[in-house]
Amino acid sequence: MVQANDVVNVTLFFDEWTRCIGSGYQKDSLYRFGKFDACTPQWNDIKIALKAKTESDPIKATEMLKRHTTNKIGE
Repeated sequence: MVQANDVVNVTLFFDEWTRCIGSGYQKDSLYRFGKFDACTPQWNDIKIALKAKTESDPIKATEMLKRHTTNKIGE
């Protein structure tokens, strides 16, 4: 069973990824750092969100997102 948007909102992660791959952001990245941004962290966020979205248990889905966020902050 797919989770409701109040449990897992994939749109938020997708919006962040599209912002990253957008021409304005990539132009700034090229100017500041001399290379395009691969947007790997945002893509990984989408993958985790999709896994959580398809999880049958809403508690497990929420825990999956919390664990990913906690690990991401610790990097």
